[in-house]
Amino acid sequence: MIPMKPQVSVLLPCFNAAGHLESCLESLLAQSLEDFEILAIDDGSDDETPELLERAAGKDRRIRVFHRPHQGIAKSLAAAAVEARAPLLARMDADDICDRRRLELQASYLKEHYLLETHLAGRCRVAIWGYCVMSLTALLYSK
Repeated sequence: MIPMKPQVSVLLPCFNAAGHLESCLESLLAQSLEDFEILAIDDGSDDETPELLERAAGKDRRIRVFHRPHQGIAKSLAAAAVEARAPLLARMDADDICDRRRLELQASYLKEHYLLETHLAGRCRVAIWGYCVMSLTALLYSK
């Protein structure tokens, strides 16, 4: 069962990715760090991507699927960031695979080398050394 607030939210925009998606998800689900969620945004695919995502989500509760009309990768990433429950965000392309220690190593490095804070009420999603590096307002209202 996925915790209410995982350590990492993986933003996974998907558009007509059926040919690579299963390998991508397999590499993510094999991560050594188990405390993460995958926010898969189907960006209006017209292949088997939506069905593959739903099937994978039915097998693993760490996968959350969102369907939207095709608007491109930037809008899909923004939509995923809004849904993220973790203080750390990772980005993954649907046609990529990753090393099984990727999330563990990246999360560990960030925790050791940067001061990370979450400021949802102040419209800042992640702050490093007090500087906002991802503003939800900018993501939501950028055109």
